[in-house]
Amino acid sequence: MSRLVLHIDRLVLHGIDPKDAEALVSALQEELQRQLGTNGEADALAALRGIVGRSRIKAPPLRITRSAPPETLGRALAGPILRGVKS
Repeated sequence: MSRLVLHIDRLVLHGIDPKDAEALVSALQEELQRQLGTNGEADALAALRGIVGRSRIKAPPLRITRSAPPETLGRALAGPILRGVKS
């Protein structure tokens, strides 16, 4: 199995409390790893193929309640980010 490295230089989220950032990012990272690893290496590479050379990926909007914990938001962001990669 090959090693896949995805580097997100900057993630812009409006309305997030800075004290929640670490938990949110940790949950996002775990969920991206899970989703990319679920269907095997070939599917992960196909999902990311479109981002080579792109400086920006715009993910589709995500609606979530304000009271949601940062871990929930981090997990919820993974899907829209991957859909943004594929578009």
